[in-house]
Amino acid sequence: MGRMEKPNLLRNARVYLSGPMDFVASREAEKKFGWRNRVSEFLQEFGVTVFDPWFKPEIQGLKEYGREDETTAKVRAQWSFDPSEKGANARASCADHFWPALHMDLRMVDTSDFIVAYVPTNVYSVGTPHEIILCRSERKPVLFVSPPVKFPALARLQDHLAKRAIAKVLGCLRISKCRFRSKKTRTVLRAFGICR
Repeated sequence: MGRMEKPNLLRNARVYLSGPMDFVASREAEKKFGWRNRVSEFLQEFGVTVFDPWFKPEIQGLKEYGREDETTAKVRAQWSFDPSEKGANARASCADHFWPALHMDLRMVDTSDFIVAYVPTNVYSVGTPHEIILCRSERKPVLFVSPPVKFPALARLQDHLAKRAIAKVLGCLRISKCRFRSKKTRTVLRAFGICR
């Protein structure tokens, strides 16, 4: 680093870009134009090595090991919840097909210094939580990116619990009001309708 260059804490860091690859509008469009491309370009300007599950590193002697593309959704469609032996065989076949991809993704997390995890709330994903858990179990940072989550029932629940808590406190005070001998305390309690 030259004297005039700004310090760069990200230079030579390694990052894995975690997020759902299935259940997107188009796997082909996601691979070419998705959020990972924009984040990769941005981070690479800081000298970061980016591990992207769409572009897995090649393993010598196993050229296509773990590769995922637009066609892997067809394999996933073979999954079956049928409790019969035929259903079990379909699940085993599907799991065998995706094992190399899982292995490569978790290995990239393992060799990363941190991960960026994009977790949209409207897309089902099992790989992303697995990658986050592995990263945190190795005490590595996770930059968790998610759209705002709104829980309309949460405000109602909070109001309900607050009213219950106040009612409980007031109930306790009513039970023990005979203990308050001070005229000032009785006046305050009377103002709140706790004693007469």
